[in-house]
Parts: sequence; C-alpha cells; structure tokens
Amino acid sequence: MRILELVRRNHEAPRRPTRARTLAVLLACCLSFATQGVVRTQTLVRLSPVRDTHVEEANPTSNYGSTSPLKLTKEGNSAWIRTYFGFDVTKLASLGAPDSAVLRLYQSGASGAGCLAASAHNVTGAWSESTLTWQSQPSFDSNAVDYRCVGDSFYKGWRVFDVTSIARTWWSGANHGMMLRTGWEIRSGASRLALIRSREDAVALERPLLELRWGIASFGTACASSEMLSGRPVLVVDSDDALIGKPLDLHAYDAARASMRATLLLAGFSKTNWGALPLPLNLAFLQLPSCNVYVSGDDVLGTLSYSTKDAKWTLPLPNDARLRAIPLYFQVVAQGFEMSQALEARVR
Repeated sequence: MRILELVRRNHEAPRRPTRARTLAVLLACCLSFATQGVVRTQTLVRLSPVRDTHVEEANPTSNYGSTSPLKLTKEGNSAWIRTYFGFDVTKLASLGAPDSAVLRLYQSGASGAGCLAASAHNVTGAWSESTLTWQSQPSFDSNAVDYRCVGDSFYKGWRVFDVTSIARTWWSGANHGMMLRTGWEIRSGASRLALIRSREDAVALERPLLELRWGIASFGTACASSEMLSGRPVLVVDSDDALIGKPLDLHAYDAARASMRATLLLAGFSKTNWGALPLPLNLAFLQLPSCNVYVSGDDVLGTLSYSTKDAKWTLPLPNDARLRAIPLYFQVVAQGFEMSQALEARVR
C-alpha cells in the first residue's frame, strides 16, 4: 500500500510528504492504530575480543597471537588462512541471549582488486591465542552463518558479519568464539588476502568489536547468487539506539557489486503478512528458491550504493510515545534480487 493512500485513508487533509519524510508520515498515519504493546528495553553492548589470532596453512606450526594486522582468507593458490576471535560474555548472563550480534572488523589493507567471500563459523573446541597454530586448530561448525566480501584493495574499511546465531549459543552452551575463513577452500583461483586490525593494533578506534543488542533483532537468512564469491547483503543498525524523535541509521553492507547501483529498503509493520500475502514469502516462483521476503513493504525506500558498494538510510522517527507499541521491520533488496536478512526494531 502506497504512502499517499495510507495518508488519505487516515487524514482528512493530508500534506504531500517529501521523500525524506516518507517513513515519518507513514508512522504518523499508523500510530492511530497503536494499542498497548510490549515495549522491549533496548540495550547495546560493545565488546572487544579477549583473544584473536590467525593461523596459516603454509606455516603450520607458527603462532600469530600478538600479530597486527591479522590475515584473512587466502595467500597464494595453496595457502589457506583462518582467523579466530574470542569474547567474554560472562558478565552479561543476566540479560539473556541477545536479539542480534554483529562482528565489526576493520580491513586496513588488501592484496588487489576484487574480493573473495569470508565466511563466519561457530568454534566448538577450546583454543588459546598464545598457542594456536594451523596444526592445533579446534573443531568448528562447517556451516557458515554469514559471508562478507573481503580482500578488495578498493573496498577498505569496516567489514561486518551477522553472527547472531553464534552469539546466542553462548547463553545455552560453551563459548569458544568464532572463526573466519574463505567461503570455500579450494586450491585453484586467485588469492585475495585481507589485512584486519587486531585487538593489539595501535589504531584503537579500528580494533575488532562485537556489538550485542537487545531490543533490535536480526532474523531470517540473506541470499545472493554468488555469496561464496562476493558475500551477501547484511543489514545493521549504525545508531546506538532506536529512539522516538531521533533518526534511525541503517547500513547495508555488500549491497551491490559496484557503486551507484539501485538498492531498496523494505520498511513495514509486519513479519507475518504483506497485504494478502503471508510472510515469509519464498521467491522460488522467480527461480530464487533460497531467497525470502520477510517483511511487509509498507514503504519502499530507494537509494544508490556508494563507492564501497554499501548503502545507507537515515530514517526520522516521530516524537510520539505511541511508537513504542509498534515493531518496525526492515529488509534490503539489492541488485539482482539479492536480499539481506531482516531486522525488527522496538523503539524506545
């Protein structure tokens, strides 16, 4: 349903909104339907790793626990690299498992143009930063939870992984951290080595971070046609909180394969139906059986990806306390019908 139609139905004398105010107008229209809802307290915790290192297949007995930058993915046609991060969440036990978790890594250097996808995995065995080598690696879950484009010398800066499913297991079982590797480990093909700031790096503002959120939830699974080559879109909140009367900053990483490509943000009020369509909506009828629409597109906000292939939106939230009763849902549709996971935001 288009914005102006909603306005006409709910207001006798609507003002035509500018595009920058579209979501604010939509929210204002729908606040009249707000009833008592569950207001989830928002909490954001940023953690630095207590251990990080990488291991190299080419140097199977070497330890790199005090090294910065860390290496990631592949160096040469037959030299695999795996990168490990560990976080201490024991003091957060009383909060319960987080609704979303994002690993932020700063890529300070790379080997050349183009990229390979790094995949994130749950580590299931113990390891120590000071002793870990290629030969002494712990066990890990071979199923990747996210893929990100790394190793492109034209695409430096923050690389972000949705590791919600990994972090949530730490509240119900063992916490051995996470590991990143090339999306597939085959001998042929070009290398795309990425250099990542470590926890010991002299540039403190670019050290790794794990962002845990309660009140803003990540759900569903992203999809892409070539996720093991170039990653897949991931949608995160850049704002510290979602607050009434404040802008909500959303950021889609790997939203496009190049700059200046159209990227769409679905913004809506439901994750169960989009009009008469039940959600999630599988896109097998478009020959995309691994892709799903998870949120209602009550508004569709377009933008162009910028030079780092990412896309951003700043959404004004009305200064109305009734908004706290309404969950907001977001999902990105990128070039070629590649789609991010979805976010649910409970405003406070």
